Amino acid sequence: MNQNSRLPIEITVVHYPGQKVLRLRFHRDAVPNWCLGLCLLKEGLVEAFTVIEQGTKGAKAKFSVGSHLGARSYVTLGAQSSLVMMTRNNLDYVYDFFLKYYRDGVADVDHLDLEATTESGDEVYITFQVPESKVPLSPAEAKKRLEDWS
Repeated sequence: MNQNSRLPIEITVVHYPGQKVLRLRFHRDAVPNWCLGLCLLKEGLVEAFTVIEQGTKGAKAKFSVGSHLGARSYVTLGAQSSLVMMTRNNLDYVYDFFLKYYRDGVADVDHLDLEATTESGDEVYITFQVPESKVPLSPAEAKKRLEDWS
């Protein structure tokens, strides 16, 4: 069984020199249904979860879990439709990030990146962006925390 959900998100394939990125920008209203879809996928209650932009472009990204994958997810990129086969570990990582964001109303960071590969072996990043995040640490504060930690 597959689950489809039209959400207020922006799905874009971005081409940088030597790198491609599948970027999903979430609006706050998209998060509850996104979390539900991830939960259904995580629990094996659906085989795939497809998110579709609400806008006129209507781009979509289909997510599933591949048990045969190594450490990286697999992605097929298209201008209007992309397919992401995630590792179980990557799904847990994304699920945890978005549940905390949903609970707190703010994320620790403004985005989450997953490394993936294409059929031809090219490296691709999948970027999940959220609108509200904590202010980043200054370099001095980060250094102080690292020193205190060690």
